[in-house]
Amino acid sequence: MRLGDRVFFKSNDSKKGQGTSTTNNNEVQEVTNYVQFHEKVKQLEALKQHNPDLLIRMLQVGEQQVAIVYVKGSVNEQELNHLLIKEILHIQEEQLSNQFLIHSIPIAEYKVESDVSVLYESLLGGWIAVCVQTETNSVLFNLAIVQQRALSESQNESSVLGPNVQFTESLSTNTQVVRQILNNAALKIDTMQVGTRVPREIRIFYMDELADEQVVEYAKRRLKAISMDEVGDGTILAQLMEDKKYSIFPELLNTELPYRVTQSIMNGKIAILIDGSPMATIGPTSFFSFFSANDDAYYRWQMATFYKLLRLFGVFISITLTASYVAALTYHYEIIPSALLMTIGKSRANVPFPPVLEALMLEAIIDLVREAGARLPTKVGQTMGIVGAIVIGQATVSAGLTSNILIIIVAVTALASFTAPKYVFGTAMRIIRYPLIVLAGMYGLIGVVYGLTLLMIHLLRLTSLGRPFLEPIFPLRWEDFTKGIIFMPKKMIKYRPVYSRSGDKKKNDPSTYIEKNKDIDE
Repeated sequence: MRLGDRVFFKSNDSKKGQGTSTTNNNEVQEVTNYVQFHEKVKQLEALKQHNPDLLIRMLQVGEQQVAIVYVKGSVNEQELNHLLIKEILHIQEEQLSNQFLIHSIPIAEYKVESDVSVLYESLLGGWIAVCVQTETNSVLFNLAIVQQRALSESQNESSVLGPNVQFTESLSTNTQVVRQILNNAALKIDTMQVGTRVPREIRIFYMDELADEQVVEYAKRRLKAISMDEVGDGTILAQLMEDKKYSIFPELLNTELPYRVTQSIMNGKIAILIDGSPMATIGPTSFFSFFSANDDAYYRWQMATFYKLLRLFGVFISITLTASYVAALTYHYEIIPSALLMTIGKSRANVPFPPVLEALMLEAIIDLVREAGARLPTKVGQTMGIVGAIVIGQATVSAGLTSNILIIIVAVTALASFTAPKYVFGTAMRIIRYPLIVLAGMYGLIGVVYGLTLLMIHLLRLTSLGRPFLEPIFPLRWEDFTKGIIFMPKKMIKYRPVYSRSGDKKKNDPSTYIEKNKDIDE
């Protein structure tokens, strides 16, 4: 019996020792958490020196302290008071913990952070940090005020037919717009971040079984390789993803129209949207995609084909007409009809400059007027563009600095260059005029042909997300001519473009349509 008492006595001592050890550990942990809590508050207080809108609100829950940290103006303070502060003050002290806050605070989006620098970056984005005295980590809740404009008509990409609504600067709004148009579970959205100092969220949209997986992975590798500290717009993102950084031509298509994006996704392409920008990036794209207007898909196929070929012809004329005039007048005047040559001779009788300098000067003046009109306010800019061109043109002719014929030619080339639907692409084609004019002045038509050959070689070397830029000409695919260059009746379009390499190539079944119905009297 005594032995049993002795054993029982030892057992009690053992349990009492374990309890004392546990109590000591808890006390040490509480002291550690207390020190870390106040150290964290001190670090946040130090940040207020250069951030006066950073606010720290201390709450007392029993014997515990709770710090509420946020940036004034970036959060909804009404919801902050109602959903967060009010709820915390009603929590019992013994229940106060990060886990209880996560389950009891009625705010959907939250995350847990321990690093003060990461916590501060989240605060700048509209998050609210809740730091509990007895916890090592902080819980952040999202109550950000999103400043965004409503959906509106596009001012940069107008169209006669079809929708004309444009994206906004809100990534969530733009995502919802795309989902409303492509209401299909096969729509995949992958999320990444770009920007080393100012990270921005980007989303990659593509249709499962339609987009080529190799293209999707290639685009992701390109995005992961971006090391710029801040990427603020979709146009900048497109330049960072290009294969040939020294090329004057854009390799990816930028648009702010949702329907242009969804049409491209349904053709097996991918679209990339970045937070804070209304501009989407589409790829892979081809040279001929830049000649497609936003409303081509809504025209009848005859009109759509006519206008696209007209744009191709207009851009070709815009880069070759002035150079051909200089070459013919400098070296090959024998190819000009006699009557026209006499007229040109009379017009240039008092011009003191050779044709190449005359053409370069007039082209530069036209571009100066265009640039000045674009930078001035809208109404003033339109007046400046029209009146300035007329006054300067008339003055140069009257002063004998240029000929009437060249003014007509330069005006036609300037007008033809505007047939390119995409402004960036049209600007690239206008710049190409200058080296062609110089080559024409040096070598005549041989120089023009040489310049066009170099241009074609350059285009053949370009790729868009690893795909040839000159498809369907190189590699030659006749079946894609009816999808990339000319249009066919929509009932006859059976497959998606070959260059998209879609898993599901079939787009339409022409056999299901009734070709002819009987008349009423039949």
